[in-house]
Amino acid sequence: MLDEKALWIKYRNTTTQENRNLLALNYLSLVKRIAAKIYTNIQGKVEFEELLNYGIFGLLTSIERFEESRGLKFETFATHRIRGAILDGLRELDPLKRGTRSKVKKLDRAINELKSSLDKSPNDKDIAEYLSITEEELLDWYVEIDAPSAFGNELTTSENSSIDLSMAIDSLDEREKQIIDLYYYEDLSLDEIAKILNISISRVSQIHGKALIKLKSQLEGDL
Repeated sequence: MLDEKALWIKYRNTTTQENRNLLALNYLSLVKRIAAKIYTNIQGKVEFEELLNYGIFGLLTSIERFEESRGLKFETFATHRIRGAILDGLRELDPLKRGTRSKVKKLDRAINELKSSLDKSPNDKDIAEYLSITEEELLDWYVEIDAPSAFGNELTTSENSSIDLSMAIDSLDEREKQIIDLYYYEDLSLDEIAKILNISISRVSQIHGKALIKLKSQLEGDL
């Protein structure tokens, strides 16, 4: 059996569907790992095989679009696109509820306007007062927003450069950065992150949802 480097050389020399599929088999474990983590987070609402199919589509697309000259490891390049393909599939199966989309927009507006008026990033108390809700209700909003279909693949397959994303992540609080790193780059589940940080899964979900809102605004150039 050819090793990874030989498979890439074979594919580059003869770009056929057969050679692409042979290369994909070499990375199937990566797809399974990403799909398994998402499957755990959605509590089995969709069959694992379905997630796997979405992920394989993302893998094949990654192989076709990968450019070694960019100096990026294929696994890093593919991970974002595999996860994005799975989340896109979930979004088509279970579109984000209109009420949740409304909350995303309200939070976006609140953060942007408060940052402008306060000349600093608003805290939860500022945001809750702006929205005329309690801080407890705000935390519930973050949990609701922290769903696989909430942003689709906006974060993981954004056309923004990796530098833009890195800068956006650097603007987060330390705990938010830690959770984003563990979830997206260390490929850990919310349950695994909760155990590492010694906090509840619901608290991880709250922080993750809040971080997603802030990253979304930052990447769109609103903050």
